[in-house]
Amino acid sequence: MWNRLVQTVIERLVATDRIARNLRRPESGILGAITSSILKKANQPVERNAVKHLDVRPNHTVLEIGFGLGYGIQHVLDIIKEGDGFLHGLDISDEMVRRTARRFQKEIKDKRVNICIGDVACMPYEDNTFDRVFHTNCYYFWPDMDKAAKEIYRVMRKDSVMVTALVPDRVKDGVNKGALKYGNPDQTRYVDALRNNDFVDVQVQDFYDAADGLYPWYQAVFAYVKKK
Repeated sequence: MWNRLVQTVIERLVATDRIARNLRRPESGILGAITSSILKKANQPVERNAVKHLDVRPNHTVLEIGFGLGYGIQHVLDIIKEGDGFLHGLDISDEMVRRTARRFQKEIKDKRVNICIGDVACMPYEDNTFDRVFHTNCYYFWPDMDKAAKEIYRVMRKDSVMVTALVPDRVKDGVNKGALKYGNPDQTRYVDALRNNDFVDVQVQDFYDAADGLYPWYQAVFAYVKKK
């Protein structure tokens, strides 16, 4: 009985550890599928709200960092499809790139979307490319926050804005359950990095989303580029 109990505890710890690793960089396989299920549940409302606060216009060039399963990409496409805007998606996970590229293969073929694998600290984009940048549940896993902030600033245009959305209670639950053991969700660390790397008017605002019954309270972090 005791040996079986120990074995069960160990198995659960190993599974939690592997899920935590997959949240940082989703992979294929059974645990990748579990991670995708978690991301689907957690990211749909927060991605929708991030895009809502981003104030995207049909002619904007937009970047989503860490696009995951592509919910944010779809929300942006719904806006820019009436104009000549363009959307870039960057993710560090081969699995997310594969899945999302397949989901948006028509839009990629029509040259409205570009999906690529890459690191936020070294992005394959020219200076002053984007009017809008957004990401959700993402910065926790950036090992060098200052380098990432500096790189994001580099690719943004003058008078552009970046929005980060998150659900604090969900993040807290993730920390308590060990799901974010390979990340650092400290919001102060993130905000300080933005302010220290030329972003201005960095603000954290609280919002309420009645449609998300489990976690209706969420936050959005706004960061602006005024001068270049």
